[in-house]
Amino acid sequence: MKVFHEGRLPDRRVPRSDVREASDKDAAVTDFLTGDLEEFHRIQGLLHDLEKQLIGLRETLQHRQARIAHVKHALSDLRTLLFPSRIRWWRKWLPW
Repeated sequence: MKVFHEGRLPDRRVPRSDVREASDKDAAVTDFLTGDLEEFHRIQGLLHDLEKQLIGLRETLQHRQARIAHVKHALSDLRTLLFPSRIRWWRKWLPW
C-alpha cells in the first residue's frame, strides 16, 4: 500500500462547504452576552484584580531570579577563594 503520494499524505476528507459546526467559543460568547450586565461588570472587575495580582507575582519572580543570580555569583567567588584551582595563576595566563 502506498502511503505517500509525491511526498504528501493523501487527504481522505471530503470537503463540505454546506456544513458548518458551531464552535464552543461562539456558543459561550452567545450565552455570556445574554447574561446579566451586572454580572459582566463583576467578572470584569475580578479579571482586572487577577491581572494586577499576576503582574505583582511576575515582578516578585523577576526580583527573586535576580537575587538568586546575585547569590550564585557570590557563592562562586567564595568557592574560588576557599578552593583555588590547582594550576598556578601564571600557567593560566602564560600557557608555555
